Amino acid sequence: MKTIGLVWANRSMLPYLALAGFGLVVVALVLPVAILAGIFGAAASSPDGVEVPLAYYEDILDAGSKCEAVDPALLSAVLVTVSGWDPAYEGPNRAQGLAQLDPPVWSAHATAQWADPLDPPAAIHVAGIYLCELHRTVRQAIENNRDAWRDDEPTLMVGAYLRGWATVNQAKGITDKTAMAQVTRILRLANDTFAYMNSLDAIGLKEWGATPGARPGGAGLTGDDYPETWRARCCAGCGNSPLGYAWGNCTDFAAWRLTSQAGLGADQVGGLGNGGQWGENAAAKGWRVDQVVEPGSIAYRISGRWGHVAWVAQVKPDGSYLVEEYNVLRCAYSTRLLANNSTAFDGFIHPPGQTAAPSITPTRQGGGR
Repeated sequence: MKTIGLVWANRSMLPYLALAGFGLVVVALVLPVAILAGIFGAAASSPDGVEVPLAYYEDILDAGSKCEAVDPALLSAVLVTVSGWDPAYEGPNRAQGLAQLDPPVWSAHATAQWADPLDPPAAIHVAGIYLCELHRTVRQAIENNRDAWRDDEPTLMVGAYLRGWATVNQAKGITDKTAMAQVTRILRLANDTFAYMNSLDAIGLKEWGATPGARPGGAGLTGDDYPETWRARCCAGCGNSPLGYAWGNCTDFAAWRLTSQAGLGADQVGGLGNGGQWGENAAAKGWRVDQVVEPGSIAYRISGRWGHVAWVAQVKPDGSYLVEEYNVLRCAYSTRLLANNSTAFDGFIHPPGQTAAPSITPTRQGGGR
C-alpha cells in the first residue's frame, strides 16, 4: 500500500528530513505490533512519524479542515492509534474500521454520504466530524465551570474520542492510565512538534523533475518561497500580512504567488476574502474563473469552514496537476499531485494577463468536497 509520510520533527530537522525522503510508522498502543507489521510490511515502529496511505490522503486533508481544533496531523494520529489504518479492523464494543467508533456513536454522526464504517473515506470524515463536535462540547463544558476540569481542551477532546464523553465528563478529566498514555502519544505526534509532510518522494513527484526544497525551478515547482518572517508570525489572531491576509494562511501564500510570480500588485490581490470566497470575488473583479486548470492559476475549494486555495505549479498532458499550498498542515508549506478527475477543488482562478491556453478541463465526478 502506497503511503504519504506525515513526519513530525523539530523545525531544525526539516531540511534533513526532506532530503532523506523517509516516512516512519507509529505503533498504535491499542494494537499488537504484529497487526501493524501485517499492514505495513517490515516498516519499523517509531514515535516520530505516521504514514498515511496514499488512497486516504485527500480525505485526511479534507476531513482535517472542518474546524480549527482538528487538523490533518491530529486526525491522522488518532486514526493510526485506534486502527493502525486497517479498514477492516474489528475492535472492542463492536467498533469497526479506521475510526473505531462504537455503533451508537457512529450512527449519531454518520451522514448519507458517509454511512459505512468499513468504508475508509466515510470513517475518516465521520472521525473528523466527531472530533470537531467533541471539541465544541469540551470547550463549552470548560467555560461553564473551568475549575472543575483537571485537563486541557486537546487532552479532553482526544480522551473523549477514546473513552467516550460520558466517562470523561463524569471524571472531569482522563483518569484511566492507559487512555492517558494514548492521549499523550497522540498529542505529542500531532501537536507538540512541527508537522512536515514529506509528500514529494512519497507520491512520486520526482518524475516531475522536482526535488524537496527546490527553489526556484524544478519543472514548475518553486518550493517554499513564502517569506520566512511572514511564516514566523503565523498564529490564530496574529493579524494580516501586507497583502491583507492572515500570516501563513493558504490565502496569503496564494496572494504572495500572484504578486511574486504573476506580477500583480498588492492592491489587485486584496479583498478576495476567505479561500471559499475567492472564486466568486475574483469573478466579480473580472478575472477568468472556470474549470480549466493551467499553470499559474489558483485552485479554489468552497467547502470547509474557510474554504481553501492553492497555487497550480504544473499541469501534465493527462490533466493531472501539481499544486503548492500553505496551512494544510498548520503554517506549513506542502504539495499535492492531483488526478484529472480529482474533486479536491471546485474550480480555477486565472489572474489578469493569463490568456486562455490549450489546457485540459478536469473530468470531474461531482463538486469539491
